[in-house]
Amino acid sequence: EQSSESEVSGGPSLDVAIKDASHSTLTWLERRRETIIKEDTEQYSEATEHLRKNVRELYNTFQKMHRENESLPPEQFCLDVKEQRRLQDVVKQEIEKKELELKRVRSENNQMREWMLDLDLDQELWEPEQTDSEWPERLLTVDQSEIKAEKYLPQECLEKKGRRKLEEEKHLAAKSDTKERALREMMDGVIEKQKKDIFKVEICQPEFVLTKPDADWTEEEKQRYKVHEEKIRETNQQKEKYRQSLEAEIKQLQESNQNAARKFDEALVKLFKKKFLFTAAIYQMRNQEQELKLQHERTLAHKNECCEEVNRYQREVERLREESEHLVKTNQAFEKDFKKEFKDVSHHLVDVLYKLFKHRPRVQQMRAQTENREPLPSPVQMQTAMEELDAPGNMPKGLKPSVWRRTADSTGTDFILCHKSVRDSKRHTITDLATAKIASTERLQSIREQIVQLEWEHR
Repeated sequence: EQSSESEVSGGPSLDVAIKDASHSTLTWLERRRETIIKEDTEQYSEATEHLRKNVRELYNTFQKMHRENESLPPEQFCLDVKEQRRLQDVVKQEIEKKELELKRVRSENNQMREWMLDLDLDQELWEPEQTDSEWPERLLTVDQSEIKAEKYLPQECLEKKGRRKLEEEKHLAAKSDTKERALREMMDGVIEKQKKDIFKVEICQPEFVLTKPDADWTEEEKQRYKVHEEKIRETNQQKEKYRQSLEAEIKQLQESNQNAARKFDEALVKLFKKKFLFTAAIYQMRNQEQELKLQHERTLAHKNECCEEVNRYQREVERLREESEHLVKTNQAFEKDFKKEFKDVSHHLVDVLYKLFKHRPRVQQMRAQTENREPLPSPVQMQTAMEELDAPGNMPKGLKPSVWRRTADSTGTDFILCHKSVRDSKRHTITDLATAKIASTERLQSIREQIVQLEWEHR
């Protein structure tokens, strides 16, 4: 049987020639296929590694943000914080304290004005007032001093005002003034004498001082004059002591007012420093919020890029799957058509021709991404290999030339089909890409959940 097969196939020389030609072509195709598969695998590995690196960086960024957020007090993520409210309460308390101090200073100034009138002093007192920023309602009110024009009253109002004034004068005239006259005659118009009344005390000189000269005074009159001078000296001493005490008290009140104003200014400076610190903290938190927003936008943009990358790989997997299915169907169809084409040939010769058909040179159909890849064999090389294979010297014995030409035509129409190993390799590649796609989808889902959680925490 072996000898018959060798005779039919044209002897050992024909088998060696066929094997060498097919082996050289298949070796180049397999090497090219392995190179392309290796480049695709490396490209996919680089893309996967880049995606993993970006996901890892994003995860580390989220972890770092989480640690920073835990290290900061929770109030810093809210501008309406307790410290700010407490500072507002302190400011309100200081304003109320200032109002009380203003009332106290006004009352003391009124008292000091009375003392200055008694002492015949003309000194300007410091009168503090609230500013418009502290009392904004004052901007909406009009003081009588701000009205420059005379107030216009109708004649009826003037007559009514005059009648009211006459009635008040009649009422005062009809009223008994016995009490006032009694106080004025017996106690100088007051019920209880006060220290300040000492300035109103006047000691009248005796009558003989005005009517008699000094030489005509009797001993009794001289004694009375000495008592009078002693009273005057004592009264002047009391007036001077009271004057000094009033001046000291006025000075003490002025110093007290200045100290109160200085303490209030110091408290105001401290509050301003606190306000500055709080304002700086608020602006810092606003900057952090803006940074978080920008980082969130960058994360969303990176997420969109990852989704586009996954979609691209998904489309590539679908395209490769379709090509593989198309190649498998085409190969099966050619094999069936080949056997149907040679029904008129004996079964033994059909097997020999089918073996030659299977050893035909093929080129893997790849996508048009050949920027950095080794170029495919030129059509001239493929045509030369096909002509060598279709040479009449390679025709098996016992085969008609017409059948051999039909075989050459069938082989030439299908030299672009893939080998079974190529198809299996593509199937493995499709499986790996599908697995990588599922893993990338799971990672993206995890990233999406983390982003939603961060949005909820920083809302």
